[in-house]
Amino acid sequence: MRLLKEGLPGPDERVQYREVVYANTIQSMMVVVEAVECLGLVLEPAVRHHADLLATLDPDSPRTMDLQGTLLPELATAVAALWQDEAVRKAVSRASAFQVSQKWN
Repeated sequence: MRLLKEGLPGPDERVQYREVVYANTIQSMMVVVEAVECLGLVLEPAVRHHADLLATLDPDSPRTMDLQGTLLPELATAVAALWQDEAVRKAVSRASAFQVSQKWN
């Protein structure tokens, strides 16, 4: 709605939105990985270290961007690899069994 009334956000606002989108993406994948375990699914061994990386982050304020405003490469790689995992896909298909929230700072 805001876009219709005020037009496209300026460069500073885009950086702020980017930070929220990145944080939401990481936090959502963290919830999905937890759900994989709660649902009795098993991650492929090849992606387990990516889940372990996400588990080291503070879920309330994960540091997701570098100084240039780009998603940290190790997080981008982790999310992409986890998304390819069958257990993650199955957990997402059963999303009604758990909650993925959005944080709109």
